[in-house]
Amino acid sequence: MMSEDGAELFDRGRTAGDPGPAVDRTEALRERLFGDALGALELYTIYLGERLGLYRTLAESGAATSSQLAARTGTTERYVREWLEHHAASGLLAVDDARAEPLARLYWLPPEHTPSSQTTTTYDTRLTTASTSSAPVVRFHS
Repeated sequence: MMSEDGAELFDRGRTAGDPGPAVDRTEALRERLFGDALGALELYTIYLGERLGLYRTLAESGAATSSQLAARTGTTERYVREWLEHHAASGLLAVDDARAEPLARLYWLPPEHTPSSQTTTTYDTRLTTASTSSAPVVRFHS
């Protein structure tokens, strides 16, 4: 049952998702746009990993340092290291020891982020997101 206050909110043209009158609407919009921008940038890094074969190589070859992953994918170690660090910080990848020297850190896809065992060696690489998880799950579809 809706309270009288709830009905009043809708009568004034506001929705349940609108910030209350005590919330600075400008600040709320700034925070929402900032979060949206971060999410968009996150998607760009996921796209790069998919297009460059970084996820696929980690899934097929297992854990790797930035140098190993760069060599396996024909990419530049420095950029791969930045990508790995970003993904480890955001929880998309796991790292063995975050305090180790950057070139010595070992990264891998957590089991819940790895492709299914039904994956074949021919890939049509499309990212899909599991609806039950806040982190993207990378699946390689054949």
